Parts: sequence; structure tokens; C-alpha cells
Amino acid sequence: VEVVGRGVRGTLVDIAGSRARISRGSVHFEAPAESLRRIGSAPGRAAASVSVSVRSADEEPADAESSLPDEINLVGRRVTRALAELETFLDRAALENRSHVRIVHGHGTGALRKAIREYLRDCAYVDHFGDAEGSSGGTGATIVRMR
Repeated sequence: VEVVGRGVRGTLVDIAGSRARISRGSVHFEAPAESLRRIGSAPGRAAASVSVSVRSADEEPADAESSLPDEINLVGRRVTRALAELETFLDRAALENRSHVRIVHGHGTGALRKAIREYLRDCAYVDHFGDAEGSSGGTGATIVRMR
């Protein structure tokens, strides 16, 4: 399936109420079921119709607020693990229409900061990124403006 308007693709795992659970490799995330579009069927499987019953937004429970924080702290992580966590974080931020997020990577040797910025250059979710202000981490954090 594809999350319409976000360009995020994955495999539909489950639909519970108005929320769909989607898998993309080892990453799992949720999206509004009404925002999904089928892009194909799994190899060897016949395409099946999916019927989804969706409640309107004003019927959602009051505590359905996002639990995604505005920042991710990757200090001390190895590059491979940090980039996997960052990918999941940005997937969720994009699905929740976040305008900005903050990535804390610290200073260290600079290898993590460099790898993160290389990843962000090619990330479809990212409009712009740069150093945080001095009082918000300076060069030890990166502020990302989402598309």
C-alpha cells in the first residue's frame, strides 16, 4: 500500500478501526486507513478487495493524540542503528504532518552527524535542515524542516 500524499509505501499488516498498521522492512508504523491506496498485491497472491469502515475525525477518542516527540536523541548510537531509528522517526513524523523535528546527535568524532546529514540530503520527507541554535544544541543537533 501507499500512504497517499506522503509517498510512503509498505505492506498492510492490519486494520483496527480507523488505523492501519503498515510494515516497511523492519519498520512498523500506523496511518489513517482512509489515507491508503493499494499499489499491488504480494507475489503469488491474487489481488483482494479490502473494505474499510472509517470513523470521522470528530468521533476519535480525545486521548488519540500523537505520542511522537518532536526530537530523537541518537547520541552514542552506532551509525547503522542510528540511521534505522532515524528512518522510523521520520516516517512517523511525516505521517503525522510534523513541520519540524530535531535530531540530537552530539559532537563526538562527527561521524554520526555526517552520516545523518548525508541521509537527510536524500530523504524525500526533508525540505531543509541545518544546525540547531546555540541554546538548542548548536552543532550537536540538527533541525529538520519537513515537506
